[in-house]
Amino acid sequence: MGMLDITQAENADFDPKTFNTRLGLKDEMRFIKWKEVFAPGDSGEDYDLRGAFKAGLTPDRKTGHWPDTYKKPNHPTFSDESRYAKFGKPGRWEGETFIANNERAVGMIQRDIHERGRLEKLNPIDARKA
Repeated sequence: MGMLDITQAENADFDPKTFNTRLGLKDEMRFIKWKEVFAPGDSGEDYDLRGAFKAGLTPDRKTGHWPDTYKKPNHPTFSDESRYAKFGKPGRWEGETFIANNERAVGMIQRDIHERGRLEKLNPIDARKA
């Protein structure tokens, strides 16, 4: 599946500029309370927390990891499992190993590892230019 022009998402259930799921006023108020419990320190910059909320998702109890479903194109491990995969250049998972799709992603992943100490299993060698 090729990358789509972001203008194709203008009428979607998410904001094509921020990749945040649109919520009505009542749901937005519920989301704020939900976020205080499940993602208090997360800005949502690289993950659609509103989408996770609307889908009834919570982070894994043991690892704190969120499923790839709502990762945004700027997430270091943005994958083909994201609902936004058609709007970027996603990598893919092979078991516990993330295979980046382009050099930009590899740089983001390396920065993320340095800053947050995450992603112990990684194969940046298979970085492709799309």
